[in-house]
Amino acid sequence: MNLQYHIHKSKIKCPYCDHEQRDDDGSVDQDVSEFECGNCEKVFWVEMNILYSTHSDCALNRQEHKWINDVSDKYPQIFNCENCSQYEVRKLKKEPI
Repeated sequence: MNLQYHIHKSKIKCPYCDHEQRDDDGSVDQDVSEFECGNCEKVFWVEMNILYSTHSDCALNRQEHKWINDVSDKYPQIFNCENCSQYEVRKLKKEPI
């Protein structure tokens, strides 16, 4: 396989003319399928991949976040939950002069 034409996009992108198009007729299945470009009319291979990204959140499970700042020397305003993947950015209090 020529990796130059291995393109990861949410839409089908023609490796010949870079035209982006959708699979409106459902012709691409989870196996490798032939696909004809609607712009240049060349045929190329398309493989559909499904990608799931997950992250945790204490609040979804009715639990309290346990906020910590484990990078306070570099980023004192960023707090991460010790039990899930959530974070928050807090405004720093100004010290009186």
